[in-house]
Amino acid sequence: MAMSSTRVMATCGLLGQAVGKAVSIAVKNNFAPHDVYLYKIEELQDCLLKEDCFLPSKVRKVSSVCKAATLLGANDNIRNGQDRIHALYGNSGKEPNKVSESKPIVYTFEETEIHAVHITFDSDLNRKTLNGDWCEREQMTRALRRLDSPRLCMPKTLCKEFELIGKRNGKSKCLLSVKENRKRSYHVFVNGVYDELVLIPKSSWGDGKEISVISFDFS
Repeated sequence: MAMSSTRVMATCGLLGQAVGKAVSIAVKNNFAPHDVYLYKIEELQDCLLKEDCFLPSKVRKVSSVCKAATLLGANDNIRNGQDRIHALYGNSGKEPNKVSESKPIVYTFEETEIHAVHITFDSDLNRKTLNGDWCEREQMTRALRRLDSPRLCMPKTLCKEFELIGKRNGKSKCLLSVKENRKRSYHVFVNGVYDELVLIPKSSWGDGKEISVISFDFS
């Protein structure tokens, strides 16, 4: 009976995120709460997708400038707006882009004002790289733990260190640098004019020399 309460906490958290974002849209537009549903539901969904919510019927929108840009170091799956490998996207048999340590992923395009950059790494949502057996990986909310149980660890597929660089006329600007990454997704507001964007995944939390990048795009 106690576990039935704790098991839904993640669901409650997601509902709170959706309601909070809807409230912000209502305040901005001087709307009643139901007006958000009637007139701004797509804006609400777009905001939640940018914050890494999973809306099974929706794919995050990617700008036409990004789709037309020259891409080096990854394939087009990295800019399709699908921020996870999931059967509902029809991509469950595919692997995310795997990049060698410190090998850049580069977009080049004509000088354009860029508002935001979206990055999603592989956080092993299926928990295949966690320590222990099936029970250790899957039963995260069990009440009892043996003293010799394997401890949880960072997902070995997750990027640990990376750098995002913006360029214009050959001049570089570091837009984001993270050395102890513990997040799956970033939506970085850069607000500037660039002609090149570079993502450099430098290391992962695992022992391998390749780093999984699910999404890297801009708008």
